[in-house]
Amino acid sequence: MARTRRTGPVADARRPATNDGANDAPDPPAAAGPRAASDGAVSVENGGETAASSRSTRTKAITGAQKEALQKLFSAKFDGWRSTSLPRARVDPELDELLAEHGLTRQQASTQLRNFKKVSRPGLVAVRVDADADEIAPKLENRLGGVDTVVDDVLESFPGQAF
Repeated sequence: MARTRRTGPVADARRPATNDGANDAPDPPAAAGPRAASDGAVSVENGGETAASSRSTRTKAITGAQKEALQKLFSAKFDGWRSTSLPRARVDPELDELLAEHGLTRQQASTQLRNFKKVSRPGLVAVRVDADADEIAPKLENRLGGVDTVVDDVLESFPGQAF
């Protein structure tokens, strides 16, 4: 098993102190490995090339203008789509163009489509009651009263010494 030489202040504290001068050599420059930038991104130098990658993959919040543009497109095109889901890339050129123009992801558009369906199709989320209050009240009382009856029967079936 090969040993890896640690560098930096933490590694210096872990090294045993010797008087033979073996640990007196300066540490190699840290530029060869990853280093944290001030904005939280990690910069890695590899053969003279620098690649920056952000640790956060979260997208920015969608603006009101972007929401309105999507709502307008959904109003015009939703009923013509083959399914109620967002079409795949390159199926609807207008949608692809709008997403590219506004810098939106398909996930953001999909979320806005879900919101659009909730607002524009209230029948899908509405609760419909086909009875009046006089018919509903006895049914609720029977269901709620049934629980009390079962609990009372179970408690009565135990001998008094069990509690």
